[in-house]
Amino acid sequence: MEGSISRHPAVKVYEEDDVLKVSVSGTTVLSVRATAENSAEVDELDLRPLGLNLHGDSSTLMAGNSKFSGNSMSGGGILIGFSG
Repeated sequence: MEGSISRHPAVKVYEEDDVLKVSVSGTTVLSVRATAENSAEVDELDLRPLGLNLHGDSSTLMAGNSKFSGNSMSGGGILIGFSG
C-alpha cells in the first residue's frame, strides 16, 4: 500500500455502498464500514487466502482455534499476537 493504493496488481482496495473492501485475486478479505467518526465495524474478514487462519464477521472473530465474540477494544494494545 502506498497512499491508500495497492502496489500489487492482485490486491484491490475500493469502496462500495459506503463499505471499504479489500480483495486479493478477486476474493474479499476485508469488508469494513464506519459506524461513527472514530469507529468502524468489520462485516467480513477472511485472511485464510493469505495463509493466516484468521476469519470472522461482525459478531465473531476466529483466530486459529480461538473464538472471540462480544468483545470490544479501545485505546490501542494487542488483542491477538502472531510470532514468526
